[in-house]
Amino acid sequence: MATRDEDTTDKVLPSSRLPMRGSKEYSAPEPDRGKDKQRSAAEIEQELDAVA
Repeated sequence: MATRDEDTTDKVLPSSRLPMRGSKEYSAPEPDRGKDKQRSAAEIEQELDAVA
């Protein structure tokens, strides 16, 4: 049971916290992407409208 708990935590922690928390904390070389996705929420919609 301990092996399953460690396997699930290892796959749920890095998989669920890499794209979410890793976007702001692990994205040191990509700070524009983390802010572009959280700050350019309205801009993304405008870009979609422009492309559409």
